[in-house]
Amino acid sequence: MMSNHVIGYGMNEVVETAVTMFEKSEISVNACKKIINACLDGSCRYDGNKYETIEYLYEDHCGNCLKKIEKKEDQVALGRWEIPSEIRDAIVAPQICKECYNKLSQKYDMEKAFVPDDEKHVVNFIFFVEVFYLKDIIVEKGVLNMTEKEKMEAGLWYDANNDQELIDQRLVCQDLCFELNQLKPSDEKRNEIIEKILGYFPEDLVLLSPFTADYGKNIKLGKNVFVNINNYFMDGASIEIGDHVFIGPSCGFYTANHPLNYTRRNQGLEKALPIKVGNNCWFGANVSVMPGVTIGAGCVIAAGAVVTKNMPDNSLISGVPAKVIKTIEQ
Repeated sequence: MMSNHVIGYGMNEVVETAVTMFEKSEISVNACKKIINACLDGSCRYDGNKYETIEYLYEDHCGNCLKKIEKKEDQVALGRWEIPSEIRDAIVAPQICKECYNKLSQKYDMEKAFVPDDEKHVVNFIFFVEVFYLKDIIVEKGVLNMTEKEKMEAGLWYDANNDQELIDQRLVCQDLCFELNQLKPSDEKRNEIIEKILGYFPEDLVLLSPFTADYGKNIKLGKNVFVNINNYFMDGASIEIGDHVFIGPSCGFYTANHPLNYTRRNQGLEKALPIKVGNNCWFGANVSVMPGVTIGAGCVIAAGAVVTKNMPDNSLISGVPAKVIKTIEQ
């Protein structure tokens, strides 16, 4: 089973090919937009990432005429759900050129969809969000009124690097991890600090130092979990580890994803997707688990594996990217 990132980026390659064909006059603009919408529908149907599906269009293509917008001042940012319903599907990116905006404004009420300059940094969060994916807070408050933490918890793009609330929460966790990592293994204070990091103390947990997490409170450990030295839990989203799981040295569980586009990446944007590990798994040394991955129960993950997609129960997993080598008889 592919991860939502693989699906999204795969669809993005189709979008790029279609737009290139349009630019060469090999297909019409309407045919190109039909292909783009088909990619978006397919990505949604198979839990893909809609933003990644059209990443090629972000920043420099008009979502209406599909022509490149050479200057930033010549583009208008739009909020998806404020675009008049009659033309919503005809606009396939969160910005259009001023020429298209002016033409559409003569026939439709485009003013409600307009996003002012001081809010453009959040427009990509909201353009392709589907209501049925969102937590109640999004419906109640609207994305533009959400805090960065609320966006993070809802799985939306959020400002990870410049939001003071999130910075402060990470510093609290980092200080606690630092304090933990300075203590002797025999120091009884270790369990007290671990409880502060996680917000609870898991049953029969063995956790060796050094250990690092971003927030701590998003980590859910089952009973009888063993965490060897030098593990990093990047828990912007939930990291859920089942019962009787052994985690070898220098493993990383990474929930964070960043835009491929460096302009948006340099704005500090990030998306956190949950990781889930079933019961009775064993991770060798230096395993990396990527955002949004679920690993089934009874799996063995070989040293050095990079797990980029969901894995079925009772699998021997190895490689970069990781794949199932065989099914383990239990």
